Amino acid sequence: MPNELPLEDVKICDFMWVMAGPASTRILADYGATVVRIESPTRVDTARTLQPYHGNQFGPDASGLFANCNAGKFGISLDLGNPASRAVVHDLVRWPTSSPSPSPPRRCARGAWITNHCAS
Repeated sequence: MPNELPLEDVKICDFMWVMAGPASTRILADYGATVVRIESPTRVDTARTLQPYHGNQFGPDASGLFANCNAGKFGISLDLGNPASRAVVHDLVRWPTSSPSPSPPRRCARGAWITNHCAS
């Protein structure tokens, strides 16, 4: 079928932040992958604080850079210190084809909620 995208069957949980990680998973979304971006409500992504801002007004949802790096993705904010949020993460990491993480596997292993999924 001519309208199919090559990554339509790929599912990704995106734990990346700032620019390089979200920009790379945005490319995967552009090629059809379903990407769910997981953010912390207590640790603001640096890209949210960078210009340009929509209407020249600073705000957490106003950064053009952040919007560009995360276009085509679903997003959720989860406090991983909260047991209910960790339960959601457990469900999410069982769902995707891949879970890119900005942390090396040994560091991720300290957080039991993602131990088996960081190396993917």
